[in-house]
Amino acid sequence: MLKIAVHTEGGVMIFALEGKLAGPWVQELELCWRSAVGTQPNERGPVRDQNRSDAPEPRSTERGPVRDQNRSDAPEPLNPARVDLSSVTFIDSEGKDLLGRMHREGAELVATGCLNKCIVEEIMREVKQARVQGGTS
Repeated sequence: MLKIAVHTEGGVMIFALEGKLAGPWVQELELCWRSAVGTQPNERGPVRDQNRSDAPEPRSTERGPVRDQNRSDAPEPLNPARVDLSSVTFIDSEGKDLLGRMHREGAELVATGCLNKCIVEEIMREVKQARVQGGTS
C-alpha cells in the first residue's frame, strides 16, 4: 500500500509518499503526478498540456525561453515538483523507473535512510550519464 499526500509549499508541489512504491501503486503515483503537475504521457513521452487555460506561459528573456541548459529536450513541468521518499519502505524496479522519469522531467527526489538515498543517487547518476552521452533517458 502507498499513501500519496500532495501539498504545495513555497510554490513547489510536494508529493509525500508513505509505504511501498511497488506494483499497482507505481501507476497510481504516475497518474497522480501527471494530473497534479499538468503533464500527460504519449508515445513520445510526457508533454506539456497545451489545452489548459490556466497553464502559465513559459518564462522568457530577451534571449528566448529560460531552460536548464543541462536538460536536452525533456519537457518543463508546469509546476516544480518534489518527491519526498522519507517514509517509503520499499521501491521495486517499476517504481525506480518512474522516479527516474519524474527526475528527468524536473522533479526533485528527496530521500532519507541508506537504501532510499542509494536508489536516488543511482537514479541521478543514470540521468546525468544519459545527458552526458547525449541521450534523453
